[in-house]
Amino acid sequence: MTQIGLYTATENELGAVQTAAEQLTGIDLVVRSESDLDGQRDVASFVDELGDAAAVVLWLHGGRDSMPAYEFAVDELRDAGVPLVVKATGDAFAPEDTTVAPADREAVSKYLEYGGTGNIADGVGFFPRGGGDGAGADAVVGPLELPPAGVFQP
Repeated sequence: MTQIGLYTATENELGAVQTAAEQLTGIDLVVRSESDLDGQRDVASFVDELGDAAAVVLWLHGGRDSMPAYEFAVDELRDAGVPLVVKATGDAFAPEDTTVAPADREAVSKYLEYGGTGNIADGVGFFPRGGGDGAGADAVVGPLELPPAGVFQP
């Protein structure tokens, strides 16, 4: 089974992440949020669990301080050779700390930016499907922008 790691700095997305994880086939999604990581010891345990992951996504909301022991995690994942995508709002460090191709980072970032269960499932499943090389990615349309508001009428 392919393992993907996902860190999210807020818990707002966890409902969609949980539902997305249930839809993924052949992917073991290891998820942590800021409230799960109390310091470097917890981050070290999380990173150790992801030593053989196909990819790790650090979904920050703001700067590096939105993840405890951020630099430690990035250094450890880089040393382990785990492909890393850093998605952050408004900070130039994210592309620098990302270890995958820029086009792959942009694709995964769009899935997360648009949000919703389907986009999150496709975003975390991006690398097991072949990432930017197209292998297996043909089954996915691409990130779908969700409407900002809507009315449900049965």
